[in-house]
Amino acid sequence: MITAQEVRKKSFEQAKLGYRTEEVDDFLDQIAAQLDEFEKSHEETERKMEVLVQTVRRYKDDEEAIKDAMVDARRQKQAIISEAQESAEKIIAAANVKADEIVGSTSQRIEKEQKALEQIQNEVKKFKTGILAMYKDHLKLITALPAEVDEEEEYEEEEVYEDDDIEATKVINTADLRLGE
Repeated sequence: MITAQEVRKKSFEQAKLGYRTEEVDDFLDQIAAQLDEFEKSHEETERKMEVLVQTVRRYKDDEEAIKDAMVDARRQKQAIISEAQESAEKIIAAANVKADEIVGSTSQRIEKEQKALEQIQNEVKKFKTGILAMYKDHLKLITALPAEVDEEEEYEEEEVYEDDDIEATKVINTADLRLGE
């Protein structure tokens, strides 16, 4: 490519039937000036292109970094999700074990309490049966007593209680006293 400097230095030989030297020189000066402008514009355009190329490289580097960050974020997301799922499964398993323990111990306690209740109910039945048998025996003894009883003595020994059990005990005690006479 011809530079403006080369155009300015170029000289031509004079010929008899040639161009006017002044016009050729003026024209060459115009061409040199335009070439100077073109070279400056070209240099400025190349600098701008270099800046743009560097910017594009930076963007590509950033793009790669962003892609890597996104890949890392996806991996971290999967790791966090997996970790959370494992943790949730452990918590649920522990809760199920605890619930089973509670249900088991509660069931055992219920069984113990039911057995204790049955035992108490049986003891109450035995106690009632025994008391009724004793009461019947005492009534037989009382009815077997001689019919002649001193009315004053009977009146003194007979007390009225509001509680039937205490009255029955008093009657039994009275019968025992009479048998001892």
